[in-house]
Amino acid sequence: MPLHLQEICQNNKKQLVEWIYKKLQTAQASYVSNDKTYTLFEFDLVSQINNESIGKIVYTTNKQELLDIDIVLNNVNKMSLKFVEILPQSSQRNEYYLVEDDNQCRFLIETVNRYCIEENILHTMQDVSLSLFPFELAIFDNMEDLNKAMGIKENDIFRISEHFINPMSLFEQTNETYSFLVGEVLDYKEVLLDIGGSDFKFVIAYVDTGVGILPAALNTVNLDSGMLARGKYIAMYTDIKADFKKRAI
Repeated sequence: MPLHLQEICQNNKKQLVEWIYKKLQTAQASYVSNDKTYTLFEFDLVSQINNESIGKIVYTTNKQELLDIDIVLNNVNKMSLKFVEILPQSSQRNEYYLVEDDNQCRFLIETVNRYCIEENILHTMQDVSLSLFPFELAIFDNMEDLNKAMGIKENDIFRISEHFINPMSLFEQTNETYSFLVGEVLDYKEVLLDIGGSDFKFVIAYVDTGVGILPAALNTVNLDSGMLARGKYIAMYTDIKADFKKRAI
């Protein structure tokens, strides 16, 4: 949690939630912990445009109790991260961390399929797949326009770079678990999900960021026609999902 439904749809959220819960009955078990305490289930999300799997719903159960439901996007490129600090928002249902990559770039992540790793992960290196679920974003033709929008002048000493990432809100202290991130749009595709007979449309953009090329779920309601294009830059406040999935049972 959270499910980030605002990135996928603006309307019919109740219908989407009901469908997600119903699909648990047909989801496939993907991992069982050694002590049999936790079972992870997955259900593929398939775009109706080209019958392509674009992500998955992940269910975490503790014996007979449903602990957590989450959504991640497919990303075949794993990256190694050091788990520096566990955040106070963490619980049995989900864990949040301050992490660091090989270039000492720090940002915040939310764990998915956390119980695939049964030991304590604090202060360890782990391979994960990342995906972005921005809840606020702006798109710019170039970095000059982006800096101007941030109130940064051309002759200012410090300017936002095209791979900037900050582990919390740029302008205020917050207890939230999101990061501020900038990146270049390399490609994007429209996605159409059939949810209980209704169409849900959104866009997956592939963004070149300071921590690699990451897929981002963008709600089409928030995008004006022609706004999104290859070579443009996105500045976003985003939740970053880290998927630990390594093997099936």
